[in-house]
Amino acid sequence: MAETPSEVDLTRFSESTRRRLYDRIVEVQFPGEGGVYSPDDSGLQVVYFAGRWFATWTDLAEPLWRPLPLRLRIVRVGLGSGQDVELYDV
Repeated sequence: MAETPSEVDLTRFSESTRRRLYDRIVEVQFPGEGGVYSPDDSGLQVVYFAGRWFATWTDLAEPLWRPLPLRLRIVRVGLGSGQDVELYDV
């Protein structure tokens, strides 16, 4: 039986939680197999730091002339009111 997002415990680190969050972020930010950039191309990472979950990746759709801080995406990962994974700008 598939686990619902509400069953994901974001209060502590576990590899299974990290993997579930990674997979959900891939669904949201890198849709379909026809996408231009893959999560690996973008360097997607999901980390647990200071009691919170974060995700970071490089937005490869941004022009290369832009400084790295403007191409880098950093978001806090949380659960929304519908108990689905939501990404909040940092």
